[in-house]
Amino acid sequence: MSFQFIIDIGKKMNTSTKLKKDLLDEIEILKSENEKLTKSLRLSKNKLSRMALKKDDNLYKSLFENSPDVIMILREGIIIDCNHKSEEIFGYTKKEIINQSLEIFAPLLQSDGRPSSQVAYEYNLATLKGEPQYFEWLGKKKNGDIANTFIQLNTITIDNELLLQVTIRDVSALKRISLELEKSKKKLHIFLEQTSEGVSFMTIYPPIDLSLSFYEQAKHYIENGFITEANQALAEMYGLKNPSDLIGKSLKDFWIGDQEEMIQSMMDWPRANYRLDNKITIEKDSNGDIHYFSNNSIGIFENNHLVGLWGAQRDITDQFIINKKIKENEERFRIISEQTGTIVYDRNLITGEIIRTGAIKEVLGYEAEEYQAFSLEKFASLIHPDDKYETHYKEQLAIQKGDNFQSLYRMRHKNGKYILIEDNCFLLKDESGKIIRLLGSMKDVTLQKEYEEKIIRSEETFRTLITNMTDSFFVLSADGLFKYISPSHKALFGYEEEELMGTFAFNFVHPDDRERIINMFGGILSTDGARVTAQYKNITKHNGWRIFESIGINLLSHKDINGILINARDVTEKALLDDAVKTLIEGTTSVGREFFNSLVLELSTLLNFKYVFLLVESKDKPGVLKTLAISEKQKIIENIEYNKSDSPCFNVIGRAIQVYPEKVQELFPNDSDLKTMEAESYIGIPITSSQGKPLGLLVGIDNKPMKDITPAKYLMTLFSARVSSEIERLSIINELEDKNAELERFTYTVSHDLKSPVITIKGFLGMLKEDAKAGNIERLESDIKRISNAADKMQNLLEDLLQLSRIGRLVNSSSEFSISSISEEVIELLQGNFSSLSSYVTIEPNMPTVYADKTRLREVVQNLVENSIKYRNVDIPLKIDIGTISKEDEIVYFVKDNGMGIKKEYLNKIFGLFEKLNPSIDGTGIGLALAKRIVELHGGKIWAESDGLDKGSTFYFTINSERGNK
Repeated sequence: MSFQFIIDIGKKMNTSTKLKKDLLDEIEILKSENEKLTKSLRLSKNKLSRMALKKDDNLYKSLFENSPDVIMILREGIIIDCNHKSEEIFGYTKKEIINQSLEIFAPLLQSDGRPSSQVAYEYNLATLKGEPQYFEWLGKKKNGDIANTFIQLNTITIDNELLLQVTIRDVSALKRISLELEKSKKKLHIFLEQTSEGVSFMTIYPPIDLSLSFYEQAKHYIENGFITEANQALAEMYGLKNPSDLIGKSLKDFWIGDQEEMIQSMMDWPRANYRLDNKITIEKDSNGDIHYFSNNSIGIFENNHLVGLWGAQRDITDQFIINKKIKENEERFRIISEQTGTIVYDRNLITGEIIRTGAIKEVLGYEAEEYQAFSLEKFASLIHPDDKYETHYKEQLAIQKGDNFQSLYRMRHKNGKYILIEDNCFLLKDESGKIIRLLGSMKDVTLQKEYEEKIIRSEETFRTLITNMTDSFFVLSADGLFKYISPSHKALFGYEEEELMGTFAFNFVHPDDRERIINMFGGILSTDGARVTAQYKNITKHNGWRIFESIGINLLSHKDINGILINARDVTEKALLDDAVKTLIEGTTSVGREFFNSLVLELSTLLNFKYVFLLVESKDKPGVLKTLAISEKQKIIENIEYNKSDSPCFNVIGRAIQVYPEKVQELFPNDSDLKTMEAESYIGIPITSSQGKPLGLLVGIDNKPMKDITPAKYLMTLFSARVSSEIERLSIINELEDKNAELERFTYTVSHDLKSPVITIKGFLGMLKEDAKAGNIERLESDIKRISNAADKMQNLLEDLLQLSRIGRLVNSSSEFSISSISEEVIELLQGNFSSLSSYVTIEPNMPTVYADKTRLREVVQNLVENSIKYRNVDIPLKIDIGTISKEDEIVYFVKDNGMGIKKEYLNKIFGLFEKLNPSIDGTGIGLALAKRIVELHGGKIWAESDGLDKGSTFYFTINSERGNK
């Protein structure tokens, strides 16, 4: 318990007498008021009988109703009247009270255990005998609450009738205070008996007038203060056996020095209004021995007078002597601390005194006198805000536990910069084990900690690298025994450190490799710093035989390692992949279709996939992929077509590698081909050209989850470039074959079509000569016209051939334009050859813009529109639609007509050179070939679709513009 507890209890005890006196005063007042009321009642009765004065009757009623106490009038134990206070105190209405007995206001039993009815009867009987009664009574309110009351019973005579007057006062509040005082008194008694501090109460009689001077008050205190209460601890401090031996003693009995010295010392009390903390006094005990006491006190006042003083004191003689000895050593501490760059401090927890000495200026920049004057608050303000709480908490925890402690915190130097302080504190205890002083040293360790942290960071970095590396590091002795194992060793080999330490490392090497590895190990033992690299199979605890690659370095001469340092790495997958690549290369030495077949077959075998196939986009069927080679269960099967939409292939081709290790059907529920293949997992590798354009993809599909996709991803990616080269090579070969075929057709057609007009010209020249001789002018003109037509045909053919040859060589500058705008230009251009053409043509407005050769693309649209006009169905009105559709995220342009239509077998042939489905229709047969060449030069493709003769035709084309479609 604290000294404040003593003060609080003391206040209550000193007020207890007053409270009791107040309670008795209340009772006397109650008696006096009751007597006045009774007298008034008698007076009123007499006056009524003699004078019948209404004024006195009102006076009675006023006293009766306005009384602060409950007043009831009883006749033969029954209530015949009560005042308003009765209703307020007990909660009943006056109507409910009248004609009731007092028992309704009481519990069954009183506090002494007797029935309330019996106690009431006894008091009533005594009162009726002429003896007024005063007693405590447990009352009960209407709501059931119990009230502590004080009752006065006396008789009164009204109209010659003897009645009983009951006056009741509620003393519940006073009762509660009395109980609390009793509890406090018991607590104080327990505390006084158990505390080690000496506690006393000094009574001042007569009390000290606080208006006197401090000197007079101190003198009065010494002369008129006597101990009236004391505990055992205080008696023992003065060498006495019992507290009773102290009763009646004064300060003069223990003080050292004359009275004047006592007065001067005691003046501190009135100066502090008789409240002092840790006031040191020097006194003697009953044996004459000197003691040093630390005193705490608080005065008790009444009416501006000091009536007493509570005090608590501790014997600090031992601490005082120790302090004296410590002070004798302060100079030695100062000299030593200054020489070692240390600040030494001594903090007395009893007196609050702090001594600081040593290298104060060298460490913190302050002069010794300046720093010594710092309070604890000022000192704490120098500590860095982030360190202040932890430092204070560590100090308080150490004091609580009684342990010495060390703190590390940042402290502000006088120059404003923070330095790192190492604070080592020693706790000094008295004989009872109580901590009385903190002795410590403070040292600037800023540079030291910076250096240590650099070392620690370096060590932590190295440790982190070693711990988190996938390689294993271990050290073997010269005879091959494990000496050290890195933490990563277990992850690779599975063995705990204790399973390996001291064992022969080569027992774990495969028998086929053991002798070779031992010989390699032995080969570096004789040469300091020699190293060797080897690959071998080693047994692991959980994964069987694995392939490892190790580097061994001879560090036997190194003072810390003293062994062979081994760096081991698991290269099983790499070794197996290397073997797989070797096997794959050996099995795919062919070219062309044979290469594709051997590749998918080898991959299917090595990776154990159910399906491996190579896909490219179909030129004839947009949105459809076709296989160049396919393996099913390690067998080559017939090539298939694969719908790109709603399939995982859509996310691969032209994009990025995609891996779906499981549940691929759930991810792509609309892909019927996956269901047919019973696919569970999927991996797709995009195939791109040397210019980065998408060519196709290499796919692996299995009916079980892919647990480790690394080998598959590695092998398939590795050979994707080889596949790209082969596809490009075959494409070039096919293109050359097409060019050669086109050249042959071109040579034949040119020789045939040019030969025909030459023969015509030559034949009609002979006829022209004969007609001229015969003078047949009409025939002559006809021959000339035929010769002219043949020459025109030859000229048109030569111009078309020249234009076709220029495609790809003469390139116009690109610009941004809309297909809608050039379509309108084409229709306007052709209006002269086909009147009102615009009324038969529908052009989609605001088609996307492209960045391309506007002149060439206008020729494409013009050729397709002219083709629709030439091959129109003369039996129905011409209808041409020009617009766009979207397929596979690509914009496709179209020119659609309701003309003669095209048979299925001619859909590809019509784009060939000089191909004409109807020879009777004018034209050279170069228009569609020209359109195809222009579209392909723009990175696009062109194709035709028709449901057959008289069903109309639709020509589609795409453009890969320099900026892309917008």
